[in-house]
Amino acid sequence: MEKRPELGRRRAILAAAALMLATIAACLSNNGRPIPKTYPVRGKVVDKNGAAVTNAGRIEFQMPNELYHTVLGMAEPDGTFTMYTLSNDKKYPGATEGQHQVFVTLVDKRTGEENRVPAADCTVQPGENDLTIVVETTRR
Repeated sequence: MEKRPELGRRRAILAAAALMLATIAACLSNNGRPIPKTYPVRGKVVDKNGAAVTNAGRIEFQMPNELYHTVLGMAEPDGTFTMYTLSNDKKYPGATEGQHQVFVTLVDKRTGEENRVPAADCTVQPGENDLTIVVETTRR
């Protein structure tokens, strides 16, 4: 009859171990928040005449009420870019689905001064996204 208390103790240890493993798994999977579903986003930053903006730097997509994911990209010298999503210090390729406000940082090539300017909103859809972002710019 002494085996009964030992069986209860084993169950308690197993339950505690299962809880600990679940907690570790939650921490490793984005601090308990769902990993964002992203879709590939690439494109080009152009001026209102359709010419590549060669002084574009960081590109930011923002969604209203989104607190946990940041969507960023860096423009290449020819204006092309690829976006990625940051969530709890982890980087995921692409951007989350939905409408985003867009901001582009323009860099003055002479002074290095940065100017963050708004661009038209964009919508990321499931699947591949190839976007053209139009900004008002004076080239320097």
